[in-house]
Amino acid sequence: MKNFMRLSTYCLFILFSFAACMPSNQKNVETTKGHSGKKPKYIFFFIGDGFGLTQSNATESYLGALAGKTGIVKLELNKFPVLGFYTTYSTSRMITDSAAGGTALATGEKTANGTIAMDADHKKSFVSIAEMAKAEGKKVGIVTSVSIDHATPASFYAHQPSRNKYYEIAQELGTSDFDYFAGGGMKDAEGKKQKGEVKNAIDHAK
Repeated sequence: MKNFMRLSTYCLFILFSFAACMPSNQKNVETTKGHSGKKPKYIFFFIGDGFGLTQSNATESYLGALAGKTGIVKLELNKFPVLGFYTTYSTSRMITDSAAGGTALATGEKTANGTIAMDADHKKSFVSIAEMAKAEGKKVGIVTSVSIDHATPASFYAHQPSRNKYYEIAQELGTSDFDYFAGGGMKDAEGKKQKGEVKNAIDHAK
């Protein structure tokens, strides 16, 4: 159980954050269902890689055991006033990968495993929520503990038929016009790895 707790904590801190900064002079505005109030100045979108209901419930059960009570101790994220649920399968597999999962989170569209913000046939690009925010004049930043050209963060700014096209993904990072990027480097910043993979494929075909 201790090892699981470490794993759950680790998953919680593998985070991607998206911030859409709003102008500071927002007036009260009416929102959905009759609620009213000021627009948020910042919006953060956190993604815990591989973190779902099973991990959440097991962690809460463990916290309950530590507290010596029968039942659970809720995580702060499960105390939010609004919670939602969604399916995680992709168009090609019952179990999604980071590319299809990231695309769904970024664009609201399902796609095939391995695809970055495009449809399963690789003919149409999807617009991400981060791109929408930028088009509206908001400031947008992406922060991740993995490489910045990895599938999940890439789904918010890139559009590629394969998550392995790290060089092309990195090029789209430069043309995204987003305001801030931070992450664990890049997997193929100069395209050398990709060129090697192409050469190996040609040699294998011979």
